[in-house]
Amino acid sequence: MKKIFILLVAIITLMSCSKEDQQGTTLELKITKQPVFTQSTSVVSSSFTGTIIGLQQPVTVIIEWFVESPFQENPMHVSTQLVTFNEGTSVAKETVNPVKDPYNSNPTYYWVRFSWSDSNGIQYVVSEKVYCKK
Repeated sequence: MKKIFILLVAIITLMSCSKEDQQGTTLELKITKQPVFTQSTSVVSSSFTGTIIGLQQPVTVIIEWFVESPFQENPMHVSTQLVTFNEGTSVAKETVNPVKDPYNSNPTYYWVRFSWSDSNGIQYVVSEKVYCKK
């Protein structure tokens, strides 16, 4: 019985410590270059920076690229990437996605959404749309 009590106290202590660490960590993310279409390579790219503020626990950002056509009602998700920030200094990153035309309706528009969870809850940053015509 004494061993179970000690184990429960240890688990509760560990849970409360990790919760405190999470509460003090935030990510500041900014898009430094809106999406750009490069026709010669048929890719779209965007640059961004991220800085961990607070207790500097790692924060993983989900990067999602979307495409839409002026002839279709709903945008389509085309790719997902993960990037982890774990430094207190500003870190610059770039995301690149090949341009495809799933609608077969040249032209298309691409944009990127960044999402993550930190002590402020779920956060989103959405880019502007870039016009892509092959």
